[in-house]
Formats: sequence, structure tokens, C-alpha cells
Amino acid sequence: MRTKISLPLLLLLSASYAFASEPRLIVATGTCSHDIQPDRGSIVLTADFLDRDMNQSIQRANTAYEKTEADIQKLKLADGQLTTVEYSTQKQTEWEKDHNVFKGYRTRIGLRVATSDLKRLGEIIPIAARNQVRDIGQIATYLSNETSRRERGACLKEAVENARAKAENMAQGLGASLGPAVVLRELGDESEPAPRMMIANAAAAMDTRSESAGQPPHFEPGKQSVHAAVQASFGFTDK
Repeated sequence: MRTKISLPLLLLLSASYAFASEPRLIVATGTCSHDIQPDRGSIVLTADFLDRDMNQSIQRANTAYEKTEADIQKLKLADGQLTTVEYSTQKQTEWEKDHNVFKGYRTRIGLRVATSDLKRLGEIIPIAARNQVRDIGQIATYLSNETSRRERGACLKEAVENARAKAENMAQGLGASLGPAVVLRELGDESEPAPRMMIANAAAAMDTRSESAGQPPHFEPGKQSVHAAVQASFGFTDK
């Protein structure tokens, strides 16, 4: 004998089964924030010369750049890295009395100097001034790739532990036992950009007539914040 089940009852049973098979989860977010001392620094020096003769403009800029580069190499900076970041020669004109007036050719050659010896960054500015390189772009302090990965990994671990601690508290509030994590995902890299200090024509303020004139400036690198956040879903059972 066949038993007939009405459609409404069948739908109710299906919904009850689906609800019963839904995993019982506690979802929590975990965060971490560390303030880290930067271990790398850089400075950008740009030889900038304007001359009515294009060849003279290029020669003067090249000479200043090469002398500055050679003198900086003599410093033997720890983990030093020198990179050319700009090279251009352009005709320059200015608008005067309803027409363009030719001023000459401007040549710019930029040198980026990076090192792990932050205390010696200030020694570079007098060298630039002595060689007539007066365009100082900026000093930047930041985390090296190795340090950034290490600190990021440590912060992620702490964020996971923070998420589990929150979930444990919620489970206790329910009078339940917390199970293992079912789903765990990172909520993105929210590390702050490296702190930067802008230097506008700092070399121009130094007296280039004497190598002994002008003391190297001292810079405080500050700290960089590293953040991590995760979302974790944990199973739980009634006690």
C-alpha cells in the first residue's frame, strides 16, 4: 500500500532537512597592528642645469651627476643601491609679452640612493651640494621586503589568534564548545604607506664654498604601521 504525502508537507520536510543540515558556525574577525622601525631609507638627488647651448647643458648635468655618484660610492653605505631614476633634456621657453622667449635647454638627471644605514642618509646632502646638485627630491624611510614579509606573517598569525579568542568568548556566551575553523580568509593588506619626509632644495641652503661648511642634517625615521585582518568561521556544538 502506497502512502501519499501532500506537496505542502513534502516542502516542509525538505526545508526542515535543509535547515538541520546547515552547518552551525560562529563567525569572528581578528585584527593585528604592529608599529615597526623602518630598516631602509632612500633619497633622490637630481642634477638640474639650464644652458642656452644644449651640449653644455648635458655636459654640466652629466659631470655633476657622475661626481656625486662617485663620492657617494666612497661612503660605502650598508646595502647601498644607486639607481638612475630620471634623464631628460628639454627646450625651455617662457611666455613674455605675448610671445614665447627661448631660455635654453634644461637637462635633468636623477639619482636615487637607498641604504639600510638610516643614520648616514644626512651625509649625502652635503655631497650633492658640493657637486652643484641642488634639487633634493625627498627622503623616504620604509621596510625592506624581507622585514615586511616577516612582520606581515607575524601579524597574520596574531590576527588568527585574535579571531579564535573572540569566537571562544561567543561560544561561552552560548554555552557551547567551539570547534575547529571551517573557513578562514584574509581581509586584505592594510599596511600603511612608509612615512616620508619631503626635502625642498635642502642642498641650496648649504655653503658649497667649503667642504667643512654645513653639518649633515639628522633625520628621525619614525615608525611604520603593519596591519592584518582575517575572518574566521568556527563550528560549535552544544555542551
